[in-house]
Formats: sequence, structure tokens, C-alpha cells
Amino acid sequence: MRILMVNKFLYPRAGAETYMLRLSETLINAGHEIAFFGMDHPLKTDIAKTYTVKQLEFGKHLGKWAKLGQLTKAAYQALKIKKIFKQSCKDFRPDLIHAHNVYNQLPPDLFKDAYVPVIMTAHDYKAVCPSYNLFTNDANCYKCQKGSFIPCITNKCVQNNLLASSISAISSTYHKWRKTYIDHIDSYIAPSRFMKEQLIAGAIPDEKVKVINNFTETETKTFKAGEEGLLYAGRICREKGLHTLLEAYRQLPGKRPKLTICGTGPLKPELEAMTERESLDVTWTGYVNPARIIQEMKKAKAVIVPSVWNENCSMTIMESLANGRPVIASNAGGNPELINHGFNGLVFKAGDVEDLTQKLKMFELLDIKKLSDNAALSGKSYFSSDNHLKQILHHYDKTLTNAAHQTALVSDIKIITQEN
Repeated sequence: MRILMVNKFLYPRAGAETYMLRLSETLINAGHEIAFFGMDHPLKTDIAKTYTVKQLEFGKHLGKWAKLGQLTKAAYQALKIKKIFKQSCKDFRPDLIHAHNVYNQLPPDLFKDAYVPVIMTAHDYKAVCPSYNLFTNDANCYKCQKGSFIPCITNKCVQNNLLASSISAISSTYHKWRKTYIDHIDSYIAPSRFMKEQLIAGAIPDEKVKVINNFTETETKTFKAGEEGLLYAGRICREKGLHTLLEAYRQLPGKRPKLTICGTGPLKPELEAMTERESLDVTWTGYVNPARIIQEMKKAKAVIVPSVWNENCSMTIMESLANGRPVIASNAGGNPELINHGFNGLVFKAGDVEDLTQKLKMFELLDIKKLSDNAALSGKSYFSSDNHLKQILHHYDKTLTNAAHQTALVSDIKIITQEN
């Protein structure tokens, strides 16, 4: 099968790109042919042929006028990008297109005239939320699902900036009116049931969305239970729930297990100072590379994912289970779907300090070796590359079959119309 992967970034910038590149390597190893379409960059992948357009950036570091200039340039270049995309399809001749994150830098209606089926993996909530994350003013938000994107403007949901929020709301309104995410996408892959529910709430048809969890590399052996306390690995920001974690940790009676926090972010100085004031046994490593995080996982008794925002499908949880580490996770978003409470970890109410405190106490009374074995079993059974590839190829085949059926149906209607 020939598959064209489409994403605005073609290097491992974040989770969506890492997933796309890992999936592409898995498909190549299984005998399929891959090509990429996205923005040019010095670090772009070289594992397969790439078709690129000029790079555009909309980061927070840009001033409002520079950002507006970039948006104007993106709108101006949209027709050129579509032309290059169309030529890329003619050159590569894909059987289907697998889209990932295309918003802003690539026009969302890029696939309007695609002559092959288009599948999109929903890595975030952009199709139904102008700010991508269903999170504003330190709380989860579903106001735009009521049909209007005005709340995005009034709450300044995008970068806490009125101009950026207004532009995003107008763009989302336009594409909702044009049914871009319904008419131009043949099917969606939702990495969690929660994501599917949000897409449906945002008017994406139920029958178009298939739930397939992401995947990670799994170990062939079960590690012995960890001995060095608890681990958090991720960004140090409010939506990740670090305040909840540290307050619950502070309330633990007696000798607390060691807590290691890997990562950096805007709240690190504040929270680091708080742990020093409270004399908490917390080790702050700062940024560490993925290989080091895996090493820290193997040493820990459990990994904690205390997010208060609606994460889609946490790679940290899957990697922890794959490495035989039980997870204590909040019930926000799609994360609790990855945990079998009491079997390979524990689930607590997001943002609830008392509930997390109780779950941390409960964890110390459980059989850690058994939890670790169950975690490794879960990782191998559900989140392996082999299992994921099987599900992806089945969805590819089903989408191709449905598209062929629709094409045949349209042809029959045209013939009947001409005969009459």
C-alpha cells in the first residue's frame, strides 16, 4: 500500500510527529511505501521521500503584528500549498492519505480535491476547539461545543491574546460552516474514547470515528518491581496537575517515598521553592532526554500522571506500562482508559488532593511486584507496535472499501440520472 503522511512538521517536534514517524517506520518495515508532505526544515525526516512547502511559524515568541503577518502570509500561500500538494499526489500516487496535525501552517481544506480516501488521526481537539485543548483559565472548557466559537474570543483562550483568539475563532467558524472536517475527511482515528466523544459532540459523525490507542515500544521481559519511590515526567505547568501532586505528597503521613520530577516549564521555580520550604524529599532533574526518562521509570515503584486537563492518550502512561511500571493517573480525558484500576495502577479524581492522598496510601499497601507484572502484560497486549499495526491496517482497508462503495454508488446514480 502507498500511504502519504501529511503533517505540518516532519521532524520529532512533539507527540504527534513522534507518533507519525514511528508509525511510518513500522509500516515501512511491514512492506508498505510511505511518503511525507509538510513544511521544510533542516531536521525533516529522511526515512522516506518528502514533499515540502516553505516553513511558517506561529509561536508565542512572535509579537502580535508579526503573528498577524504570518497569518496573512499563510492565507496568501494557501493556494500555492494546495497546488504543490496536488502535484505531490500526482507524483507519489498514494492509495490513501493519512493526515495528522495540519492546522494553521497547512490549510485545513487541503484535502478538498483529494482523489483518494483521507484518514486523520485526531492528536488534539482542534477540529472542535479553536484553542486545541478544551482548557482555558485553568479549567476544562466545553463552551464551544454549543455551536458558537464566541467563548474563545471572550475568554481569550488562545495564548491569552484577544487577536490570536479572534483569528482562531473566525477560522473555526469558517471551517465549521464549510464542513471542512466532515466533508473532506473520510474517517478519523481517535486515540481514546474520550476524544471520539468530543469529536461527536463537535458534530463529527459517529460512524466516521474509530478508536485506536497510540502505541509504544514494549520490552520482551518483565522488570523487577522498582525500589526508588515515585516518578513524574512531563512539562511543569498548571494543566499537568503538579500542584495537586505536591500537596497530596505533603499530606502523606510518616516517611514519604522519594519523589522524582523530570521536566521543565513555567511553574518549576515556584514549585521547587515550595518543596524546599516544606522540606519535601523531591528531586528535580530538569529536562532529561527520553532515554533517561525510561531509566528513571525502571527505578521507580510507580509513575504518576496527575493531569487536570483532558489529555488524549498519554505516551507517558503507555511507556510506563510497557516498562512494567504501574501508573497512578487522574481521571481526566482519555488517560483513565489506559489504566485498569487495581490491576496495573490506580485512578484518582483529577484535581482532588484528598483522593490522590488516599490513592498514594493505598498504593503502599498493594503487591507492587504483581502490579508491575500486570503493567508489563498490559503494555505488551494493548500498546505494542504489532497490535497497533494490525488495527491501523484494518482501518485503512475498511476506509478504502467504504470509499470504493461510495464511488460506485455515485456512478450508479449518475447512470440512472442520464438514462432518465
